[in-house]
Amino acid sequence: MRVFDYSRRVFLAALSSAVARANFIISVIIVIAEAAIWFAPSLGMTIDASELMTTLRSPAFLTALVGAVILFRLVCAQYWVWTEEHNARTKAESQVAELSQRYVQLSVSDPYSVPNPSSGGISWMIKIRNAGASAANVHMNLCDIFPRPKSQFWDASYPYRIVQAGRTLDSNECHIHRGGDAIFELTNVWPAAHNSGFITTLNTRPGSHQVKIEPDEQWEKMEYALTAENADPLNFILRMNANAHGVAFEKVA
Repeated sequence: MRVFDYSRRVFLAALSSAVARANFIISVIIVIAEAAIWFAPSLGMTIDASELMTTLRSPAFLTALVGAVILFRLVCAQYWVWTEEHNARTKAESQVAELSQRYVQLSVSDPYSVPNPSSGGISWMIKIRNAGASAANVHMNLCDIFPRPKSQFWDASYPYRIVQAGRTLDSNECHIHRGGDAIFELTNVWPAAHNSGFITTLNTRPGSHQVKIEPDEQWEKMEYALTAENADPLNFILRMNANAHGVAFEKVA
């Protein structure tokens, strides 16, 4: 299908204006011939161009000339089609580059774990990258968990703010420049007493209790929203799996 479409475009490019160009060529030849007839007597010459004029005005000559023009344009049409596509592609790439200069382009990496020597547990982090214009006032929030956590201390008072690694809720200002990134801490996880599960800092509200995850607990959808002052919200989903060995988070959407 693509070959057929390309061939059709080449043929149309060759056919366009072929008759008009043939008529133009004939008109130029006629003008030159008539000019020669006009000036010939002043040079002591006599020119009989009646047969030439008859030939130029005949349908057969026009048809042959149109065919020659089409043939010539067919030879050149592939280059013209390639030039058209190249110019369109260059224009599109230029527009994309211009848009990237003007708009924020945030993306979310996969979550990863970092050992936390101070608590003996693990900190789960996630990196936010920006490939566009500087992103101002970037925030991340946990908006929902399904199924609901089993912990009695989970109040489901969404959204829960996620702070940058090493920051606090009171000092969490985030601006990401072009080509830069920022790391947010999803939660700290460490073993609960008597191998009864894992303690987390998922509840980030001031004065809230630490939330416990049971050893066999699973959350299919942890919905997060990433916002910036000059960008549309970016939503993504994580999945949590817990077993006797630990807790793991993975990005699913």
